[in-house]
Order: sequence, then structure tokens, then C-alpha cells
Amino acid sequence: MGSLNAPRNHTSRFSSLEPTALDGPFALEAAFRKDTHEAKVNLGIGAYRDDEGRPWPLSAVKEAKKRLAAGDWSHEYLPLHGDDSLLQASRTVLFGSKLVSEIDVGVASVQTVSGTGANSLIARFAGKHLNPAQVLFPDPTWDNHFRIWRENSPHIVQRWYPYYDLEGRVFDFDGIMATLRQDAVAGDVILLHACAHNPTDPSQAQWAEIASLCEEKQLFVIFDVAYQGLHPATWTEMRGRSSISFLALALSLPPVNPSPKILGFTVSEPASSTSWFLKGQI
Repeated sequence: MGSLNAPRNHTSRFSSLEPTALDGPFALEAAFRKDTHEAKVNLGIGAYRDDEGRPWPLSAVKEAKKRLAAGDWSHEYLPLHGDDSLLQASRTVLFGSKLVSEIDVGVASVQTVSGTGANSLIARFAGKHLNPAQVLFPDPTWDNHFRIWRENSPHIVQRWYPYYDLEGRVFDFDGIMATLRQDAVAGDVILLHACAHNPTDPSQAQWAEIASLCEEKQLFVIFDVAYQGLHPATWTEMRGRSSISFLALALSLPPVNPSPKILGFTVSEPASSTSWFLKGQI
């Protein structure tokens, strides 16, 4: 008969797990926090901060929070596709009200958890339903793009197209066009940054040529739209290009607040929307 005092095996089921290395920008953020220099400046993860380095909430978000707190808003579970007011307002922001009224039946919208959620959803969808041979990313882009696609669609080959001409310090238009002509095949996925991607953007004329080539090559296009409002002509130009209705969009709204009701309220109210977008506050 065994002893009640027999030693137990306390080996954790997780003991074999290897720690994951920090993502580049977050590793830099961790190093910044450990740095004791009094005059240090954080130029790492992009966020609005005041002169003291504290988060600076946007005025449109502050106003939306006040209105939500003062109102009688439902706290029920959202539908599986997300908050309808947020989705409708986002479509209007992206395409413009005129185009939305014309093509609304052809636009499907789903709310996700920030840009990582949006990219994960579209990566899994593409891998399951579209079966592309490869996905093309700009060089540079965010590190999590590669990881998201590797985790959600590991069978899709990842390739890169040149984005930045280091010597000329300009957008490498010739590079991207040559790469797409040579390497892209029908059905491939290409990820494009819609606006304000570090360090520069295509011109409107270049966008038109890129769109034409993508259509010619029959590519499935994903726009990561993380920085709308950071360029004064961003939305005028984006709406001017919205005739490219075949494009599929992974809409990535900045995680300015965890409440989608705040974001939906902000972009759907005329006054807040003006403050939010036209004054470069998103």
C-alpha cells in the first residue's frame, strides 16, 4: 500500500515551452523603460503622448466618452459581426457616403480586435477559401504581419516587394512594379499600406498604376489602414481611388480605446467625426 506522504511529481505541463522573443518595437520599448537616462525620448511604438511621456487621449475620444457616460447605452452582447454603428461609420469614412450608397450591398464588414485581429482574420480566410500560392509584403512592414500569416496560413509562401529606396529616400515605385510583374501570379495576395506608412507613400498617380497592375495580374489586395488622418490629403485621395471596388480591405483602426461604442459614436457623429479626421486626430 502506497504512502500518503509519497512525493508528488510537480513537473509542469508547460515546462517544455520555449519563451518567445520580444517583437522588435516592444523589445525597444522594454529597453527604454529600463534606461535611467533623465533626457531619454521614446521614438519606438507609435502613440500620442504629452511632453511628460504620458498617453494623450484624443479630444474626439474624450468627447465621445462623455456622451456615452451621460447616455443610456446598451451593454448587451454585440452581434457576431460587431457593432453595426461602427461598421457603417467605418464604411463611410473609408469609401465616402456617395460610394457607400452605391455599393453598400457589395461591402461586407466585420469588427475585429485592432489590426492584429483584422490581419489574422483575413489571413485565415485567404488560406482557407482563396488558396493563393503566395502573399507579398512590403519591405519594410510590421514584423507581426509575417507571424500572423505564418500562424494562420503556414502553407502560403511569403515573399517581399521593395517599398523604400534607401539611397534616394523615396518610395521605390519602380521596384514594386518590377517585382509584381516578374513574381506575382494570378490569385496571389498582396498587402498594401493605404496611407502614411513609414517613411513615405505612393503618389496618387502611382496608386493608379499599382491598382491597374494588380487588376491585370488578378491579385487579391489587402489594405492595412492604420494611419488614416496622418496625411492631410489621405482621405480625399483614398476616396478618389475607391473605384477599385474589387479590392478586399483588412481595415485596421488604431486601438485608441477598447470600447467600439466610443469609436462608432465618434466617427458617426458629424461634429466628432470632423474633429477626429479632418484635424489629423487619428
